Amino acid sequence: MWSPPCARANSFSNSPARRSARKRLGWARIDCIEIEDNALTAELWEIAENLYRCDLTKEQRDEHIRRYAELLEAQEAAVISQQSASKLKTDANPKGAGRSEGTASKIARATGLSKDTVRRALNPPKPRSAPPTPKRAVDVTDDQFRALMSAWNHAGPDYALNKGS
Repeated sequence: MWSPPCARANSFSNSPARRSARKRLGWARIDCIEIEDNALTAELWEIAENLYRCDLTKEQRDEHIRRYAELLEAQEAAVISQQSASKLKTDANPKGAGRSEGTASKIARATGLSKDTVRRALNPPKPRSAPPTPKRAVDVTDDQFRALMSAWNHAGPDYALNKGS
């Protein structure tokens, strides 16, 4: 599916990279959609465009996904504060507005990534701690010696005499 590029304040048409691409392709003009919106939506759009690219590293992609989630939450907070009372639970609408779509699902839908990829980016695994260092042979021998001495001391003097006869 192809969609025309987005222009913001003539930045699209003045881009040297876009001009040279247009000249190489022999196009006289490039169709675009001009959108008037706030900076938050513009950044969401830009991140979504970057996520469509295939040349991002995993770290770059995960960073973009996390930033997209932050912006979505900020946008939703603004919408919720302006939400009308008709969507809240009332006698006429006992169920309310229903369950809203999750963040991972929204990002997956907007960027074309799978929900699993988005979830992994939003919840990266915690770094594993280093495994405990193995005991040296001297330490093992010392531990065994202490255990034997403790058992011997707890057995008492009568134990050794009775066993010997």
